Amino acid sequence: MVKSIEAYQPNLDKIGEHCANPEPLIVSSEEYEEILAEHGLHRGELSDVGILKAMELGLIKIWSFSNSFDLLKQMQSNNIDFRLSNGFWTFRRHRNSVLSLDMSMEEMIKQKILEYDYVPDGRSFTFYQGKLVLAYVDEVISLSNVVKGKFDGKSKPSRFGLSSHQTAATIHPGFNGSICMEISNTNEFDVSINVGSAIASMEFVFL
Repeated sequence: MVKSIEAYQPNLDKIGEHCANPEPLIVSSEEYEEILAEHGLHRGELSDVGILKAMELGLIKIWSFSNSFDLLKQMQSNNIDFRLSNGFWTFRRHRNSVLSLDMSMEEMIKQKILEYDYVPDGRSFTFYQGKLVLAYVDEVISLSNVVKGKFDGKSKPSRFGLSSHQTAATIHPGFNGSICMEISNTNEFDVSINVGSAIASMEFVFL
């Protein structure tokens, strides 16, 4: 937990109440101006305290599939760590298999080109050299119409060769759901990472 949060003391009960209703909170332009003025917030990138205030107001909602989301532990100076979840979609090469951009995920699953792996908590998943894996973060987010998110991989996995690219790095206002990452291992070694480890982070911006 960063030191500025210790002085702020967020209302975690209020944050939890908002997260119990996952629908994005939609506010009018007039309501938005009142929120900014009343709570000392401003447009642009939010600090840790700004993120917490936005969560207390229900403008940002974050929870997890495993119910293990720890807001204060995962909070950084201007972003929140997101952790690797249990489910992985792995591409399996078959003879004469050619992928087409017209193929749906359902078709690839049916042809056993894309197979699902589940890794229990406390275990690790191995990203093999040169392989692409579709993986999820454990956190789920819901953003108001006045907030957008900036999703990015963390530096430590990147230094081990794991490129956690996410095609929609900007999470748009009004988004409600989980985030899928396309993780490639560009290292000469296979790399394992424990389920629940910090794999990415999210910054937030008031429009």
